[in-house]
Amino acid sequence: MDRRRVVEATYRKLGGEAAKTFRIKPLKIFSHRESVYVHARLAKTPGKPWKTPTYDPLLAVQRFVSATLTDTPFRRPAGYDFEKAMNQGFGVWNQKRFRVVLELTGWAADFARERVWSPDQRITELAGGGIRLEFWATSEPEVVGLVLSFGGDVRLVSPAGSAAGVALAAKKLLANHT
Repeated sequence: MDRRRVVEATYRKLGGEAAKTFRIKPLKIFSHRESVYVHARLAKTPGKPWKTPTYDPLLAVQRFVSATLTDTPFRRPAGYDFEKAMNQGFGVWNQKRFRVVLELTGWAADFARERVWSPDQRITELAGGGIRLEFWATSEPEVVGLVLSFGGDVRLVSPAGSAAGVALAAKKLLANHT
């Protein structure tokens, strides 16, 4: 990355059957929840038509099949701010931003108090030692996983669609373990 050279990457996306090859301008490597990621911009592939991308890829390092440094230089985008690009809420997958409200008790409440879930989170103490945690998120699958990790010590108040996802996942878990 220090050389600021375009990388030709062959990558298999999560759940993808076949790897695809494309070019990227790697901007930042970072770790998040047991994984290492590359935040990048897509780069032109010689001989192929260019279509301006609508997103900057976030690539899990373990899914790279290969990565080859090219001789093509690139400039870091003016004003690139990793924190602004990626720290908009809970979750590493940047989807549409949404508000999450959880009510937690017991060990889950203690655990949640100790962490920052989004830059503008709000924690309200509830009677009996529980908390109401409100934060912004950018990834519904990650919110569902978080809620499930708290077991019976959490209730997802909103959004309702994510609560339905938690209920469905819990039913599948129960079916797999009975």
